[in-house]
Amino acid sequence: MSWNDPNASSEAKRYDNPIPSRELILSTINEHGEVTHQQLAKAFNIDDPDQFDALGNRLKAMARDGQVNRDGRPYRYRTVTKQDVVRGTVSAHPKGFGFVLLSDMPDLFLHEKQMRWVFNGDTVDAVGTSTDNRGRTEGRIVDVVERRQNNFIGTLARDEDGYCVELGSPNNHQPITVTEENVQAMNAKQGSPVKVDVIDWPNQHEFATGKITEVLSDDNDRELIIETPLLNYDIPSDFSEAALKQANDYQEPTEKDLKGRKDLRDLPLVTIDGEDARDFDDAVFAEKRSGGNYRVLVAIADVSYYVTPNSPLDKDAYERGTSVYFPHRVIPMLPEVLSNGLCSLNPDRDRLCMVADIKISRAGKVTGYEFYPAVMHSQARLTYNQVNAYLENPEDKSVPNG
Repeated sequence: MSWNDPNASSEAKRYDNPIPSRELILSTINEHGEVTHQQLAKAFNIDDPDQFDALGNRLKAMARDGQVNRDGRPYRYRTVTKQDVVRGTVSAHPKGFGFVLLSDMPDLFLHEKQMRWVFNGDTVDAVGTSTDNRGRTEGRIVDVVERRQNNFIGTLARDEDGYCVELGSPNNHQPITVTEENVQAMNAKQGSPVKVDVIDWPNQHEFATGKITEVLSDDNDRELIIETPLLNYDIPSDFSEAALKQANDYQEPTEKDLKGRKDLRDLPLVTIDGEDARDFDDAVFAEKRSGGNYRVLVAIADVSYYVTPNSPLDKDAYERGTSVYFPHRVIPMLPEVLSNGLCSLNPDRDRLCMVADIKISRAGKVTGYEFYPAVMHSQARLTYNQVNAYLENPEDKSVPNG
């Protein structure tokens, strides 16, 4: 058995019974395009069982490290090319593993060793390496393209190696080490919640290092409870200047804005929400028609009129995906001038809306409907308690009767 291996001497020093180096294996696979374990062994004239098994183990390691891809049964190996690299977002699992989320193909599974490089939400380039026994394509991170955030909130801890900040889910796999000098300078105590900025990012052998920038108040403090998930889940709480400008440039609806819309301002549409609601997204109106049938209108604020495609508001809203509700605080998807203003069906204000106009039979079946853009003027802001009280006692004067 012999092969022309440029790394033969280094392989001989490391192993009593050496096999071809990774470099030689890669060049040989490149020559053939795609090979099985058996074909590769034949190309190297390997007939010793131990060397055959060692070659198989090396191929598995190369697949794990993203040097080759393997597909099918028996496995067929080929070298990884630029076309194999995909870009996605890391989603960390509290148990330490994770995934690279991809939009146009199945997500890549990341073992704990791969997760040592990254935090939840980071953008990475990765390659699929192999398929595990659960049918998941395993991935290897090639490069961290963008870090989602560089400051976190966690709990100061200490072990025999020194101080670190332990993060909450979903980044609890990734403690951030801090120096004793930094801890003393900030007068931080073990178990205290702290805010930490990353100085050096982690690698396969070392955790990230950081600097405590603030010692936070007690865990029960309302603001801390809110700020922790905002940072740890990177929930955007500030709008871009461009989005704020776009929102603030809008004015109360004028005749120009009403063009092409059905005028429903004379209909007594009302909103019904909880006692502490601040924005009113939908309104209703119902009337009994001659013959015992009903007409029901459901109107929702026409947000699309203000949040135009690919505009700053659209991009900021897309990044948020939804409003986030905390006790006593809301992180809105849109600036307040819209969420509580022009896109809220406030009473005694003209508001742009989209309407479902529905016909219902006496038996409660829908017999017809149409949808259209409209302008409305809410006659009252009602609460569930008010409406329930009225239904129980129509003479209740606490309910505005519009």
